[in-house]
Amino acid sequence: SVLMATVFAAGFGAMRSLLKFAVVLFIANSAGYFLGAAIWAYAGGETGMLLWGVVYGLFLGAGLGAVIHLAQSS
Repeated sequence: SVLMATVFAAGFGAMRSLLKFAVVLFIANSAGYFLGAAIWAYAGGETGMLLWGVVYGLFLGAGLGAVIHLAQSS
């Protein structure tokens, strides 16, 4: 999360927002991973794996979108 935030901050010239980017990415990544794991444990099997991927992808994508929005507005 920190390295990805560094890439976004450097790419958008917003190094002052590095910590904010890292926190947003860490929270989104962790929430997607652990919520997806809980859904996988509940559903099980291939369906659970598919749902894990969907949930993780949605949360990580939302985090990336939030960071890009913050980077463009700063």
